[in-house]
Amino acid sequence: MTPKEILEWFFAMVLWIFAAVTMAQRKKVHGASSYYLRKKPEKKV
Repeated sequence: MTPKEILEWFFAMVLWIFAAVTMAQRKKVHGASSYYLRKKPEKKV
């Protein structure tokens, strides 16, 4: 592997990790809000 290939691979890994983290955070926030919305009507009844 050339230094250029290593750099490209490292950059791709960083981007992939960043994307995975943002997706997880978005999913967590969405899950919490949908859980709250789902729970709310049950409490009212």
